[in-house]
Amino acid sequence: MKNIIRISLAIIAIIIGMNAGFAQTPEWTEYCRLRDEINHNDSTHLAYMIDRDLMNRNLPQLYGTQYIGVYTDDNMMENMLWPVENMEQLNARREHMLLAPMDTTGIKIYDENAKAR
Repeated sequence: MKNIIRISLAIIAIIIGMNAGFAQTPEWTEYCRLRDEINHNDSTHLAYMIDRDLMNRNLPQLYGTQYIGVYTDDNMMENMLWPVENMEQLNARREHMLLAPMDTTGIKIYDENAKAR
């Protein structure tokens, strides 16, 4: 039970840290250390959860896990990647969360002019 509480607190702390503007502080380093104690599946789920939260707040995601369906001009549904913060660092962030690298060549990125489903 103690480990479950510790992991839950680490997840909450990471989310708060990412949104409170104190990344790269000693506190942030500690949250990342706790994150590293979480097993692979929890880490991957955490990345999805963080990206979904950012997407729901209309902010760029960090790990490239979220797509949105949009209608093309010929009324066909197409998935587009939700915008990513600092795309050049995407795979470094994905590696930290134990996600596979993403080849972004040719990926269509959602913009506000697309018609979301």
